[in-house]
Amino acid sequence: MSNGLTEHALPITNAPGFETVAIFVRDQENTIVAGISGEINWNWLYVANFWVHEQFRDSGIGSTLLSRFEAYAKKRGCDQVHLDTFSFQAPIFYEKQGYSLFAALENYPPGHKRCFYKKSL
Repeated sequence: MSNGLTEHALPITNAPGFETVAIFVRDQENTIVAGISGEINWNWLYVANFWVHEQFRDSGIGSTLLSRFEAYAKKRGCDQVHLDTFSFQAPIFYEKQGYSLFAALENYPPGHKRCFYKKSL
């Protein structure tokens, strides 16, 4: 399906389709303790998954990882980034990193919000 969508969009946009990207952090035992993944599509980076093991939170790993992810995307021609998170996850973290809330779905899940953020690189 992705290939079909890309084939359809290419003559219209004159830009190639998706590039999957990911960065991981491993500890001394080679266990993944943090990771970020997403897609570059045209001039946008989409952050699909971002996780830091609880033991390593508030250590700076998350902000460093996100910054490196953004820098890579910028080298690949991105000038914008977007992502979504939940009100019980990391909205404050993203706001500290310069992201702006542009939409939210109320009661998704019930009692919480799904928050959509973007940032210019």
